[in-house]
Amino acid sequence: MRSLSGFFSYLFVGVFFYLAITKATTNPSLFLNLHGLAIVFGGILVAGLASFPWTILKDAVVATFRALNTKSKINHLASDELLLLSMAYQKGLNEFERVSQNLNHSFVKDSANLILEGIQHEFIIELLEKRINEKRTQVQSHMNVLLTLSKYSPAMGLAATVLGLVSLLDKLATADMGQLGIGMAIALSGTFYGIIISNLIFTPLSELIASSGDIEIKEEEMIADAIDSMLSKKNPLVIGELINSYLPTNQKLNFIEKIREVA
Repeated sequence: MRSLSGFFSYLFVGVFFYLAITKATTNPSLFLNLHGLAIVFGGILVAGLASFPWTILKDAVVATFRALNTKSKINHLASDELLLLSMAYQKGLNEFERVSQNLNHSFVKDSANLILEGIQHEFIIELLEKRINEKRTQVQSHMNVLLTLSKYSPAMGLAATVLGLVSLLDKLATADMGQLGIGMAIALSGTFYGIIISNLIFTPLSELIASSGDIEIKEEEMIADAIDSMLSKKNPLVIGELINSYLPTNQKLNFIEKIREVA
């Protein structure tokens, strides 16, 4: 998971609801409504497929899992490889090509390949900016999918409750009051499911995608700025300080030491 805070947050919420349910009733099984859960999740799936193409829904799911496993800070691999590239670029294209073959950061490697293809400086920066803007659009699209599903969830929960009440009213003439009370409690659990799924699953995950996407976009903007400076033949130390301007104070790097280590 992206951080232990997310895991412990859901663990805390689970414990909180367990204690709340067990204290509120002597029969916790009233909150277990498999029929209601099926209606809520089935309704969300149908509404999602009606609202978005399957490929967009699939991409949103992939983006969610990626966000759960993304670090909450800029990857230092990018800064290290940018420094190596800038030093190699000063020594000539042969050295630059040799260093670029060992790159692991995908966006840094793509940027280096554009340089090796002989594309003009201005057009390289334009291409990188277009890719960053496309990333921004994708993040917004994935976030929008989850926000839309979060709006559907309470409605699907209410639908499950209504269906449960209809079934309950059908038995009104033959059931005793005790059974009617239990049936009504189970029916109302559908609304509970819808609210919980909306506010504890879809909405937080949409914010997670947004924050994770912001970090990735900031990282790519840092790379584009560093590549621009490198092509302008600026000193690697200047490029290092440019990279530091994108990093929080507690994550700033000592590029003088790094240059000495590499040199």
